[in-house]
Amino acid sequence: MCGICGIVEKKSDVDRSILKRMNDSLYHRGPDDEGFYINKNVGLASRRLSIIDIYGGKQPIKNEDGNIVTVFNGEIYNYIELREELEKRGHKFATKSDTEVIVHLYEEEGEDFVDSLNGMFAIAIYDQKKDKLILARDRAGEKPLYFGNFPEFFIFASELKSILSNPKVSREINLKSLSLYLMLEYIPSPFSIIDGINKLKPGHILIYKDGEHTIKRYFNLTKIVTPQNEKEVIERIDELICNSVKIRLRSDVDVGIFLSGGLDSSLVTYYAVNLGGKIKTFNISFDEPSFDESKFAKIVANFLGTEHIEEKFDQNKMLEIFPHVISFIDEPFADPSILPTYLVSKLARNYVKVVLGGDGGDELFGGYPTYFAHKLMNIYKIVPFKKFISSISNILPVSHSNFSLDFKIKKFLEGQNLEGWRRHIRWMGAFSEEELKKILVPYEESKISLEDFISETVLPEDPNNFFVLDFKTYLADDVLVKVDRASMMNSLEARAPFLDPNIINFAYSLQERFKVRNFRTKYILRKLLDSKSFPKEVINRPKKGFGIPIAKWIKENLNDIIAQKFSSSGDIFKTEELGKMLREHVEFKKDNRKKLWTIFIFLMWRENYL
Repeated sequence: MCGICGIVEKKSDVDRSILKRMNDSLYHRGPDDEGFYINKNVGLASRRLSIIDIYGGKQPIKNEDGNIVTVFNGEIYNYIELREELEKRGHKFATKSDTEVIVHLYEEEGEDFVDSLNGMFAIAIYDQKKDKLILARDRAGEKPLYFGNFPEFFIFASELKSILSNPKVSREINLKSLSLYLMLEYIPSPFSIIDGINKLKPGHILIYKDGEHTIKRYFNLTKIVTPQNEKEVIERIDELICNSVKIRLRSDVDVGIFLSGGLDSSLVTYYAVNLGGKIKTFNISFDEPSFDESKFAKIVANFLGTEHIEEKFDQNKMLEIFPHVISFIDEPFADPSILPTYLVSKLARNYVKVVLGGDGGDELFGGYPTYFAHKLMNIYKIVPFKKFISSISNILPVSHSNFSLDFKIKKFLEGQNLEGWRRHIRWMGAFSEEELKKILVPYEESKISLEDFISETVLPEDPNNFFVLDFKTYLADDVLVKVDRASMMNSLEARAPFLDPNIINFAYSLQERFKVRNFRTKYILRKLLDSKSFPKEVINRPKKGFGIPIAKWIKENLNDIIAQKFSSSGDIFKTEELGKMLREHVEFKKDNRKKLWTIFIFLMWRENYL
């Protein structure tokens, strides 16, 4: 695991001091070592968190004649098998690292080298003979990669802050990205909050040559033949997850597990224990019952016999770390669960350097309540008393608890006049396209077609396949961003066994009845857990999520600072509308937590980075 960055100058040689400044900004991603490659107008750099071949795997790494050089962030899990095959073809290796596999594989397969990789990665390869730079990002988007092609230079980095540390890069807000952020609560690929900077989309490669760049998609979700019999489906998933966990346990340092007690992390822990013996598991607990799920983590830890390490936090601790975490996030990002994710990462880093987690299970196997909510909406639309239900919802008392009844009912009803992906996005996000008109001063300049974005992102797959929609948007640009930033802030590597490409395509091809059945999410994973004799209270538990009490914070702890930020934001927002939303929330007239938090986080980001 590392942080990487680089520059290709178009009119001068690389300034080493600027490249070093960019690299230094990524220190947290790789505190163990740094490395540079500078060849006239081309410069690559890396910060290394040593996991594989601790002493020999320094970056950048070159091929035998030194004409191909790479810097790389992530892990190639099948590097042992790839190395053996490359050695049979005559390649000579100088290290035992997974990084060196990349340069030799590129020698053999050219730009198609990514097809052979099973891993999480952001890769930069410079081919000196062809004077060509290649960037590649993994299939699901576990590792970030930003880039910009300017008149005087091409630039890339693992994090936006690295690019912004280059004094030649201007800091102007991309207003269309701001609109997407306000609707989705995150900024989706290929957009970034800064004009001229983009994210390389997951499953894509970029080729830069002679001042121009082209982007190609190398990964498509692929339908494969899957069993129709439930028993055979369980057996196949059992095999796939076991194999995935096995290669993700490859490490020259200790590996632990984030154990929430949810279905996904419980399964990952089961296979790790069976494959690796005594495993350390990590969880944090909260003093607020509606947000705490430590009970289930303890049940699973006791059942599997892990060395379970837990730390309890109150809301004051999260408020204490809030400014530090927010200052580290270099794009507006409104998922508040990054705070507890940071805390559990910090806890784990005291014991291990690598953790496995359950990320991806919800999107691939149907874990979110929104999936059966769509089915429920189809029923709701034909009932004769829906107007009565709607009127009752308006008199429900507002609660600031985690996913309270009034919050869920009112959020559900927001989608009653929408269809398909529009309804899904509305349920998952903060503002609607129509609501942006009420709050944005530069509304016309910030307008963007959500329909165009969704069709470009999800095609050629069905945009109303909500599993695919979440895999390509919410997972890639919210969940995985949260895990990457929170873990990397603590110099901790987080691996996701559910995002093995074999599991991804299997889950994509699996019939929906194996995912959501009779308003029950993750049907087949629950059956798999049952086949392993897991406790029933774990198998049957509902989805909880890793939340924090932001509704309460906004009313009590953060009210004054939010009001102050809102009052001084008149260049972008209509302050009277923001003030109205805040008053409604504080006075328990409306639960505006998602909208208020989304705007507040943007204003905090602007203060830190512009």
